[in-house]
Amino acid sequence: MSRRFGELIDALARPGVSRLSVCAPAGHGKSAVLAEVAAQLRATGVHVVYTPEETDPGSVLVVDDAHRLGPDQLDRARDHALSPSGSLVLAYRPDAATAKLRALLDATPGLSFTLSPLAVDQVTAILTARLGIPVPDAVARRVHAYTGGVPRYVAWLGEAVHEGQAAAEQHAATRLADFMVALDPPMVWLLTVTDVCGPGAVDVLGHVLGTSRVGVADQIRSAQAAALTGHDGTPLPVVARALRSERLSAYRSATLHVIAEARHRAGHSMRHVAEALLACGATGSTAAATYLAGAREFGRDQPDRAAALYAAAAEAGAPFVELGPQWAETAALSGDFDTAMRLAEPMLASADEQIRSAAAGIGAAVAAHRADLVRSAELGLWSDSASRHHAVIGFIGAGLVDRAREVSKANADRAVGVPPTAMADAAARTASAIEQSISAQPARALPALLGVAALAVTERRLLPDSPAALAAITGVHSGELALAHAVLDRALTVSAEDAHVTRHRVLLGMVALAHGNTSAARDAADSARGSRWRETRDELFLTALEVGIARRQNNPTALAAAWRDAYQTMMATRLDLFTLLPLTELLVAAARLGESPRLRTHLDQVEQLLAALHYPPLWTTNLRWAQLHAAVLNDDRVAAGTAASELGLHANTSRYTDVLAHAARTWTAVLGGSIEPAEVAAVADDLHAFGLHGDAAHLAAHAATRTLDRAATVTLLETARRVRGGADAAGPAVTNATALLSGREVEVARLVVAGLTYKQIGARLYISGKTVEHHVAKVRTKLGATDRRDLLRRLRDAFGHDPDGEVSPTSSA
Repeated sequence: MSRRFGELIDALARPGVSRLSVCAPAGHGKSAVLAEVAAQLRATGVHVVYTPEETDPGSVLVVDDAHRLGPDQLDRARDHALSPSGSLVLAYRPDAATAKLRALLDATPGLSFTLSPLAVDQVTAILTARLGIPVPDAVARRVHAYTGGVPRYVAWLGEAVHEGQAAAEQHAATRLADFMVALDPPMVWLLTVTDVCGPGAVDVLGHVLGTSRVGVADQIRSAQAAALTGHDGTPLPVVARALRSERLSAYRSATLHVIAEARHRAGHSMRHVAEALLACGATGSTAAATYLAGAREFGRDQPDRAAALYAAAAEAGAPFVELGPQWAETAALSGDFDTAMRLAEPMLASADEQIRSAAAGIGAAVAAHRADLVRSAELGLWSDSASRHHAVIGFIGAGLVDRAREVSKANADRAVGVPPTAMADAAARTASAIEQSISAQPARALPALLGVAALAVTERRLLPDSPAALAAITGVHSGELALAHAVLDRALTVSAEDAHVTRHRVLLGMVALAHGNTSAARDAADSARGSRWRETRDELFLTALEVGIARRQNNPTALAAAWRDAYQTMMATRLDLFTLLPLTELLVAAARLGESPRLRTHLDQVEQLLAALHYPPLWTTNLRWAQLHAAVLNDDRVAAGTAASELGLHANTSRYTDVLAHAARTWTAVLGGSIEPAEVAAVADDLHAFGLHGDAAHLAAHAATRTLDRAATVTLLETARRVRGGADAAGPAVTNATALLSGREVEVARLVVAGLTYKQIGARLYISGKTVEHHVAKVRTKLGATDRRDLLRRLRDAFGHDPDGEVSPTSSA
């Protein structure tokens, strides 16, 4: 800086130059510039004076805030600058230049320059000097954005930078709030209005400031010159934070009330004013009306913000009858079902039919999310037409088919001569498709559901279930995994945050499991677990998803833990037609863990439900397929034969049921020792074509262990490797060896690969060393290993060894 200003001082000595002027907004360092110039002038022996009254020949007049000089003083300053030996150095703010000051600048030949905000690299240098260590570029960019590069604010922030960035930003805002308290009230009013409404709210600014458009424009320029706003007139982030401080709360609250009244009269949006008032904790009739207006604007699009404003309106005295139904609905849409039901329950007894209907619709949706389809359906009958159609779906899901048909007929009678809304039409088509799904020929159900899901309105509505979820569930039960994935992916893309988002995520994970893609299933589970929406129904799917992932990864410890969580959740859940997918996962896992008897009661309930619906093929097939898998794991030929026979009952319903029935017969034959490698390979290919990559590999690998023909074993293992290729394994996809092993054999094999002795393995698993030896011998036989070294090589290939002694299994079975 010294060298630069030395050059400027030299410029004052040039012929025809008698004035040096510095123009910049407040806080940009004008005073520092003038102090530096004055110091250098004095160092060269020049006489420096600071008021026009002190001037004498040969002196340099240095004036800070020249815009504050009176007319007479400006005349004297001008005369001094024009005198043969006098010079003038002055600084001023751009908005404050009076006509007299501009006349002085025009009349005096000289050099002018403007101070700009600091650049990012300059901010970096200042903060680095403060900290004594290099400051990352990202930090400097954030500080620059926060302060607008205004040197004063950067310096204030730097005072506390050793305490961390968040503390430093708060310190700068606090310093600024202390400074702003001394500003003229109209300036704080302007900043509050532009912070809440934006700089374009000229009418509101005029009302609040009590001035014309010209006056508003002048005030905006003054705010920019005071370094309080950016070029667009919006307060800098540090200024906005200062405005929200306790020091300025009285100013802000009073201004917001005036803003609210002005915007309300003009019919303008109230949402941002409402949230600003809420942040101030404002109460009273104006605040209540503003909260209510803002809540209605946010509505279903942003239900969490709407619900907060409805709550504030009630607290501020707004009549409950004006906000109750909307508050309950937005609370539910934001995932706060407890508040929604607390509000809705009393409204069910209201004398107002519309209020009763709204409350019943909310209750129906919440009950479905909490896996109580019967209550959901009964409540839906008291609500609007869309909810009454969803009642049909609920009764079917609970197995009450006669009740569903009664309601369906009543709905049709009601619809005569009444044009349906888009929501009611979508619900009616969905209900019709679900009715079709329980028929003997359900082929039309999935296309109808996919059509409704594709045309579903983007407006958020609280429903017992989403068309996308029902389409996906039906798709999985139909063997249409790709379609199920597509409809869920679209639903999450179109509406990534609504009351059904967790349901869509866990269902996406279920589809990935059916494919054998444990990586995608894990991503879906993690995403669902992090969601703020998760009720009973979602929890059941999520815990079953964790079970499925652990089973396919052959992780006994994780599987046991996941099973415990899932079983506890299932014990507290009413199973229905739309929760069969979790049950199928738990059936197979229970067989792996030796826990099958604990599911007997749940299976009996599901069998009763399916019997009431006359065992619809679409909904029965996957359950029988899971029972077959459980029987295979238990080496129970009788149970496997029963499951295969029951799958055969639906063999002519669709290509999918044909394939599963054929696969079940083949698997039963394999269990009995009758193995035809070509037939097994053909069935594996059919399963693979439906996306059931893990099931296909499991069948081929299982057959490979049962045949005594060495060539057939090699062929079948190659088939297993080939059909397994569509799945995403957690380790190297080189063998399906672990599919050949029982759960206990997998546990033993993992510990062998980890390097434990038989005695150590026995101690870990609470079995004898001799039993461990017996398991290892069976593993060696199943894998066809020639000796211990060959066995270890094969196990390492199958599992993948890691430095911690754990393994990454590759099997999906």
